Amino acid sequence: MKEKVENQHDMVVSIEKMRRRIMELERTMAHLKTKEKILKEGDNHFREIAENIQEVFWICSPDWEKIFYISPAYEKIWGFSCESLYKNGRSWLEAVVEEDRDRLKKDLARKVAGDLSEVDFPKYRIRCPNGTLRWIQARAFPIHNEEGQVYRMAGIAEDITMRKIAEDNAIYQEQYFRSILQNLHEDILVIDRDYRITDLNHGIFAMTGQERDQVIGRCCYDVLHGYTEPCVHLGVECQLHEVFQTGEPASCQHRYIREDGMVCYVDKLLSPIKSEDGRVVRVIEALRDITQFKKNEEQIRLTQFAIDHTSDAAFWIGSDSRFVYINEAAVKTLGYSREELLGMKVSDIDPIFTEEDWPGHWDELKRKSSITVESMHRKKDGRMFPVEVVANYIKYEDREYNCAIVRDITERKDSERKLKESETRLRELFQNISSGVAVYEVVDEGRDFIFRDFNRAGEKIDSAKKEDIMGRRVTEVFPGVETFGLLEVFCRVWQTGTPQHHPITLYKDKRISGWRENYVYKLPTGEIVAVYDDITERKKAEESLRASEEHFRLFYERSPLGYQSLDENGCFIEVNPAWCNLMGYSYDEVIGLWFGDFLVLSEKDIFRERILRFKAAGEIRGVQFELIRKDGSHIIVEIDGKVSYDEQGNFQQSHCVLRDITSRKQAEKEIEDLAKFPSEDPSPVMRINREGKLLYGNEASKSLIDQWDCSERESVPDEWRQIASEVFAEGRVKRIEMKYDSRIFSFYVVPVVDSGYVNLYGHDVTERKKIEEKLIRHREQLSSLVSQLASSEEQERKRIATELHDRIGQSLVLAKMKMDMYEPSGSEEDFEKFRKEISETLGKVINQTQSMTYDLGTPTLYDLGLASAIREWLIEEMEYKYGIATHFEEDGIDNKLDNKTRVFLFRAVRELLINVVKHARARHVRVSVQRDDFNITLCVSDDGIGYDVQQVTVSRQKGSGFGLFSIKERIKYMGGRMDIQSQPGKGTQVRLVYPISDSI
Repeated sequence: MKEKVENQHDMVVSIEKMRRRIMELERTMAHLKTKEKILKEGDNHFREIAENIQEVFWICSPDWEKIFYISPAYEKIWGFSCESLYKNGRSWLEAVVEEDRDRLKKDLARKVAGDLSEVDFPKYRIRCPNGTLRWIQARAFPIHNEEGQVYRMAGIAEDITMRKIAEDNAIYQEQYFRSILQNLHEDILVIDRDYRITDLNHGIFAMTGQERDQVIGRCCYDVLHGYTEPCVHLGVECQLHEVFQTGEPASCQHRYIREDGMVCYVDKLLSPIKSEDGRVVRVIEALRDITQFKKNEEQIRLTQFAIDHTSDAAFWIGSDSRFVYINEAAVKTLGYSREELLGMKVSDIDPIFTEEDWPGHWDELKRKSSITVESMHRKKDGRMFPVEVVANYIKYEDREYNCAIVRDITERKDSERKLKESETRLRELFQNISSGVAVYEVVDEGRDFIFRDFNRAGEKIDSAKKEDIMGRRVTEVFPGVETFGLLEVFCRVWQTGTPQHHPITLYKDKRISGWRENYVYKLPTGEIVAVYDDITERKKAEESLRASEEHFRLFYERSPLGYQSLDENGCFIEVNPAWCNLMGYSYDEVIGLWFGDFLVLSEKDIFRERILRFKAAGEIRGVQFELIRKDGSHIIVEIDGKVSYDEQGNFQQSHCVLRDITSRKQAEKEIEDLAKFPSEDPSPVMRINREGKLLYGNEASKSLIDQWDCSERESVPDEWRQIASEVFAEGRVKRIEMKYDSRIFSFYVVPVVDSGYVNLYGHDVTERKKIEEKLIRHREQLSSLVSQLASSEEQERKRIATELHDRIGQSLVLAKMKMDMYEPSGSEEDFEKFRKEISETLGKVINQTQSMTYDLGTPTLYDLGLASAIREWLIEEMEYKYGIATHFEEDGIDNKLDNKTRVFLFRAVRELLINVVKHARARHVRVSVQRDDFNITLCVSDDGIGYDVQQVTVSRQKGSGFGLFSIKERIKYMGGRMDIQSQPGKGTQVRLVYPISDSI
């Protein structure tokens, strides 16, 4: 027993030692994690600084062979990836221009071989992958370890391309302006306050012809005017003196006589050069010889006088399309004053030419120097007239002009229009005449003729295309023309100029054949014209007519159908043997008698009416009469016929065919008797004849017939008469829908053409229509739901963008600003304060990011299940954010739900709870999730203000309440349902019943 107690004591001691060891290990781990966190934060701060500077920062081995770190600026400046430099530490040298690369390699080799002190690289160039050159200035310095040994090299490389370009530009600008000064056409003089010329830009002073050395040091009044004293002393006005006195620039013109006696004119521009105290110490004179300009000015005045007195309108137009000069003819033509026109643009008088057209016109004018166009001008009183504009590009005294001469071409346009109309009429006549027309040019002194024109009728007659025969000989196109005899006619008409007719003759070659009739005449131009007609069809028609007459005679005599012809009074002119056989009369017994004599008594008056309508209409079809045969028996015939008229349009005679339909009518009577079964049909069945009268209606149709306000043998309403008429005309079944009172009927209208009526078979489709309307409303609701969902998605995107910008973005910007503003001072307190500020800012960003992540993805829902997600949302949102007390119940079904069901049920609960927050004004909310053998039941109830469920349902049908409607439609689609119980002042309860699927 003692031994057992001792063993237990030893075990307790061992366990206590182990517990203490574990606590020590835990403290050690915590300390290591703290150090690791600090190091990680320091590394992050270093990377944020290095990766946001514009220069390239790198850390490499002392032998420059391996890169340990390179900042992203390398990719921006060098244009190569950082990854490529990590793989090959010296790959940056491959981008260096070849002339600079060897020098860099030698510098590196000396540094690696010698002491590793700070390195200032000479400026060198690199070529980027896109071909651009960049100047680089770089320096590097060593990094020592704790033993004082160099174990790393760190460096900075800067893109100095823009600085280099600026330095080069400064040198270039100095040389550039000196070159400009030396190459100016004007003489540039520099004159001091004693009026002495101290500098001159040209080797020879053009105004006097003297060398530069002969001018430098002399006084300007001596060189330019030959005076012995300054101009101002002699009482002569001197702009140079004024510039020295006022310090303001000036300009003037000067006339002087050269040594050779030539009168010259000079244009001067004087600019002062001032000292630091503002005193004028020099004046620069720019002198231009304007002698030739003065001469040109005199010529221009003479030219302007001529332009002012010309009959055509003249305009000088500046590069901005404004008028700078208008002659008198333009003023008279347009009706404006000269002052009015000088303030206007081209588009003000030319409505066709807009301001947008001017740049393109100006560029074209400068390119071509001269353009001629036609347009329309508008006078001051609004009248329009056509013009021809000749535009000329002129450059005068460094200014560009469009010198336009405008001519009124109203009379010419009228003449052209009349000529064009005449040509159009002749061309249309030429192309659309039914006769073929060919125009020929004579060749080989009349032995052959070449096609020069050919109309469409000719193409059709001769089966030849105009483009295929133009320029070819007639003997080539129509090899049978000589045998035909037409070539000889061409030759005679060409020689004599007398038109000639070529009679109807058969033309034939290997390609075509046909009867032709030609009329040939000669044009004043010497060309030959042949107008011809193809009468092949007429010849065939004559032959066909003869054959037809013979055929008709045989048909007339042997046809099984009766034929009769009546005069305007209805008396017989002709009958065929079949008619005689049908009626039992001989030909002679019938001719001259009135057709009505053969009709039953009740139809004689009908015939008198019908023959009048027959003669007016010119045609009858399907007219039925009852005739009395010679033996006294009755037959029913159906007659189709037409009327023939004489050349004056007067009635000549009728031509009618008779068919015996007695047997058919008897069969139809039997069918009609057998068709009495519609009387027992529960749906309406009616019959309407050609005249629109009701023939029959069964018992089920009585209510409709009462609404028609008619009975059998009376006319039906106009709309049904129209429908019956259309069905007869089309000869096919038609479906019609009609509404009577609160009922909707669908009718099939079936034509029975031979019997002369239509049958109406109706069906009551009221209930079907109601169902269709419900389906349409449902589709509209679904369409509105889709639209609302799209709108909600867009609003959510905007909310996320706002959150990112206003919260996370601003916090990150603040952190970066603090990083940029921080300057290491060596004080640990300052560094610790700076570190805490950055840490707090980044902590806020992390919290905001986690909040947004929760809103978007609800990670608790996927990680811990539906119940945990709902409970967390109730606490975070309903209680903390909105102050609503919550209660949640569930029976542990999370393990039995798939993700799709979890997401749907969670979003449904969230939507219902959001509605509670927005509308209910509740203090308590209760959520429960329960499961039975078939369904999951989710219930959300509150003690809020409640509402009238019926009223909200009606409002939702009008387009609002899409939250509840969305949930209801989606759960209905999945086979479930949603029930709402609510009353004003008594809160609301919403139950969602979701069917259990195979996935649960």
